[in-house]
Amino acid sequence: MHNLSSIDLFKDMPDEELDTLERAAESKSIPAGKLIFTQGEPCDGLYLIKKGKVLIQVETEQKDQLTIKTLGPDEVFGEMALVDLEPRSASAIADTNLEALLFPRKSVEALLSRSPRLAIAITKQISLRMREFNHQYINQVLKTERLSLVSKLAASIVHDFKNPLGIIGVATDISNADAATPEQRALSAKRIHEQIERLTGMVNELLEFTRGSKEPSILSKIHYPSLIENLLKTIGTEIRNNSISLCLKNPTPDVDLLMHPRRIQHLLQNLISNAVDAMPGGGEITIGFELLPREVVTYIEDNGDGISNEILDHLFEPFATYGKSHGTGLGLSICKKIVEDHHGWINAKNRPDGGAVFAFGLPLPKSEDSDKHTG
Repeated sequence: MHNLSSIDLFKDMPDEELDTLERAAESKSIPAGKLIFTQGEPCDGLYLIKKGKVLIQVETEQKDQLTIKTLGPDEVFGEMALVDLEPRSASAIADTNLEALLFPRKSVEALLSRSPRLAIAITKQISLRMREFNHQYINQVLKTERLSLVSKLAASIVHDFKNPLGIIGVATDISNADAATPEQRALSAKRIHEQIERLTGMVNELLEFTRGSKEPSILSKIHYPSLIENLLKTIGTEIRNNSISLCLKNPTPDVDLLMHPRRIQHLLQNLISNAVDAMPGGGEITIGFELLPREVVTYIEDNGDGISNEILDHLFEPFATYGKSHGTGLGLSICKKIVEDHHGWINAKNRPDGGAVFAFGLPLPKSEDSDKHTG
């Protein structure tokens, strides 16, 4: 018989109690790969490993078996179901040919009722194991989420890069054809340039997304009306080519804001691009402003179909898309990061008369708080 007094769980028990356990023990020889017990089945007792290894596994939501612990000689398992009187919370499988002792449930329960030392020892064992399982489970969940994120990102890149690369390939073939006219070559060159810009924008989004939560290294006082004016000049041609009109609802507040201008331009371009893609048949985009005591709020409104209720609560999460037929699905999560790095906020909602409105607030410099506070 195995020397039970050398096992941590039993070392403080009196000899007569150990003798009782030894007499009740059943020897088990279990071949490698065989299930010892299954998650959800009734408890048959407490196991002690004499030789070999045991895998403790739980079933995931995807019905996969996740190994949370590997046990070896002189370790016990199956103790939790003895205490909570619930079905097995995990499965146990022999990783190698296994020699074990099974202490039947009724015998252990009888001993627990008259042995406080054993009850305390099992409680400590469960507590330590739960801490370890919790730590391993969290690490596994984080690993799984990271792998899921990488998978989504890779799928997004492959899917979204296919179209522009395909257009570039076709345009290149046309441009290099012997029979191509100067007009066809010029049009092909234009298309190649457009698709390269599109790819560049996607790559920039991916880089922005992977930069982490570090705040902008340099924030400068920028005249907000000048930034808006330059932005409208930059995107004016693209808006007109999509049969979309762009107008200011009211003048831009005459204030200087602390910002990283390139990133704020990227934010505005993303929001306006989203509005354009939400109206493939044309429409109107309105930009409005509100000057509050401590911040400037900017509104980007469109008259498209609006945002579906299913996605509204998840709009700023990675890989959620709003009305876009292309892109990485990272644009709005990047917008959120940019605004938060500027100590601001961003939200979105549907307009009562149709379409969507995105709003973001940027704080006024402290010197502006008392000087500029009219709405």
